[in-house]
Amino acid sequence: YFSNGSEIVLQDLFLYPTDPDFTALGSLEITDAFVDEIPEIKQKAFEILQSRIRYKLVEGVPKILVTGNPQNNWVKHRYVRGLDGQDVILKEYQKFIPASVYDNPNDTFREAYIRQLEKLSDYDRARLLDGNWDVIDNTNSAFWGYNNDKHFTTDPYEYNQQMFFDISFDFNK
Repeated sequence: YFSNGSEIVLQDLFLYPTDPDFTALGSLEITDAFVDEIPEIKQKAFEILQSRIRYKLVEGVPKILVTGNPQNNWVKHRYVRGLDGQDVILKEYQKFIPASVYDNPNDTFREAYIRQLEKLSDYDRARLLDGNWDVIDNTNSAFWGYNNDKHFTTDPYEYNQQMFFDISFDFNK
């Protein structure tokens, strides 16, 4: 609570099985919101939270600030790169600001944190150090042998009942 009557409300946005519609957020009336690590929550939680920004709005405009690390989920597809691989064209009131440890002005912190992040796996280093939203976790050894020209076709396949064939599904890509 602040002397001007304002307060900061810390709200859990975890998806509880007993509240799949996030009705716990239903009675909130807030002026603005900040969500740290937005990729960790469900899109529905974000959308319901946005609908609660309706109280004493500054200039009548609801505002929300979200932050998070790269992850291949709804956040990427909504704000960075769509499912079609094209950069998302944001609405006039939206802004995506990429930032990384390299932007931190504290030299001592920056160098120490970079050394920590460099110890991560290739996948996590690409996400957390390089800020790569497109990296794919390809630790599955079968993925390394994947060749799109060889292993994928849109042509119809004629089935010969006298032949054996293998079918595989790579859920890693």
